[in-house]
Amino acid sequence: MHTIGIQDILSNVEKPSRYLGTEINRVIKDPNKVALRMVLAFPDLYDIGTSHFGIQILYHLLNQRTDCYAERVFCPAADYEAQLREHRLALCSLETQTPLKQFDIIGFSLLYELNFTNVLHMLNMSGLALRSKDRSTKDPVIIAGGPCVSNPEPMAPFFDAMVFGDGETVLPRMAEQYMAWKRKGGHHKTKLLQSWAESGHVYVPSFFEAKFDDHGF
Repeated sequence: MHTIGIQDILSNVEKPSRYLGTEINRVIKDPNKVALRMVLAFPDLYDIGTSHFGIQILYHLLNQRTDCYAERVFCPAADYEAQLREHRLALCSLETQTPLKQFDIIGFSLLYELNFTNVLHMLNMSGLALRSKDRSTKDPVIIAGGPCVSNPEPMAPFFDAMVFGDGETVLPRMAEQYMAWKRKGGHHKTKLLQSWAESGHVYVPSFFEAKFDDHGF
């Protein structure tokens, strides 16, 4: 019996090339030969996100390492989402069509406040709990970076860690710390988050309790 896969539904959607990941300069590695698999998630359509320089820089920096494999995923259009849900398929990466739930780290770029709901949408389509407190060590570590992290609290409940400043400086160091944590067993996510927080430029919402005044500020 044939199992429906991503390739089987692309003929039913507009602009299927959004979901192929076959561009020149894409990176293909053997996932079994790396210590860290990360997916860079852009919470908007491929047409908008694929040209973003930040994603391209991080993609290059991570993939130039032999021990790390970075892939990409973008928010699906409504027709593709409908096909995924109809056939009970999870949102997948472009390069290897791997469900996001199988990655070690999912890194979202928060560029515009209007994309916040797309982040939750993508998590839901991946079969992951929305709030970080409801996810386990078996789930990917979910992080965020970008201009909107300058005001982190609106999205803080949904992320394990949030990166301040230039991701190209901080993210490679976070990747090294993740791999070191994994080599030691990777059993307690708190230890990983502590190492990130202590290195600077990383906010771990679970380590703090935000307080607001009567006006919500």
